[in-house]
Amino acid sequence: MSVEDSVLVTRVEAGGDAAVLRVEGLLDSSSYPQLRDVLLHAVDPAPHALVVDLSRLTALTPAPLSVFAVVRLSVARWPGVPLLLAAPGPELRAVMDRSTVLEFVPVFPTVPAALASVLDAPPRNRVRFSVPVCRVSPQWVAEVVGEVCRNWGVPASAAAATSVAERLIFEALAGDSSWGEGLLLRVELCDGLLTVAVRVDDPFLPQLGGGVDRGRELAAVAHTWGYTPTGDGRRVAWATIRTSSG
Repeated sequence: MSVEDSVLVTRVEAGGDAAVLRVEGLLDSSSYPQLRDVLLHAVDPAPHALVVDLSRLTALTPAPLSVFAVVRLSVARWPGVPLLLAAPGPELRAVMDRSTVLEFVPVFPTVPAALASVLDAPPRNRVRFSVPVCRVSPQWVAEVVGEVCRNWGVPASAAAATSVAERLIFEALAGDSSWGEGLLLRVELCDGLLTVAVRVDDPFLPQLGGGVDRGRELAAVAHTWGYTPTGDGRRVAWATIRTSSG
């Protein structure tokens, strides 16, 4: 993926167990929104981490560097993919030292050093399903989610995960019936935490929980839940469930 305009040039590359985002240009108030959206869009598909190569990035003031902390906090729970910074030049590092970004995001002297740190991350299992909107049913959800939980060795979490998946899918469908084939279900297991998420190819998502009563129902089975932007004007609704190993 490559994005180019008058301010920043960005490029995402595969880096083994991580993705590497190369950024070139001046980071200021005008390029801040572009970099924020690129980061949000790139962090979700990254398998284990997103490493940002800062060797060609410049910033004259500390304020726009907050984009890294903002994105890191936005994705901390979902998708939970670490954001790592690498290879800032001497001038950029001096500006970073005057900012608060170092309190939120780790910085490595080189891209290889950042990639090496990814090896210490816990393993992550992840599957995605295109939901057959025209024929989706509670039975379909139970079969898909149940099989995933059994394959991953957490069958005791299947009922809770199925309940969460049904809630997210059917509330999305209730809000708008014109999804076509754009509704995506994602299930992930990392470090004892099972996450169920729904991403739709439409910027609209209903209010998660569906009110006080439904929110209580979700709280009865989920550990945490929320929304995460994807960087393309859309959002993901997600909820996490603690497994017996978590």
